[in-house]
Amino acid sequence: MSTISIPGYVPLLNHKTLGVIALGIIYILMKGTTMSESTTISISKKLPLAKRISNAKKKISKWTDSLDNPFDDKTDAIQLTKFDRNDDEFLYQYIIVRGAKISRKRW
Repeated sequence: MSTISIPGYVPLLNHKTLGVIALGIIYILMKGTTMSESTTISISKKLPLAKRISNAKKKISKWTDSLDNPFDDKTDAIQLTKFDRNDDEFLYQYIIVRGAKISRKRW
């Protein structure tokens, strides 16, 4: 087992301790972030337009409600990043853009 020594100090850190410290730093950096800040919604082509919109709205609401970091409709925005289709369905890919809405003062 190797240790890190600094002249004038008692060696305190070995490779296991450094690993634990690194994991702690990673946890602190990631705390409050959400890994699922994007989603792909698939909607059947067989549905009429009004039903597709209604289904997409429900799926987006369910997704934003499940986020670890709550969606704030006053500051955050949902952005369509990709649209695709295959033989059976339309695919819509969305992301959350945090702090995208900027309040503007009228002069």
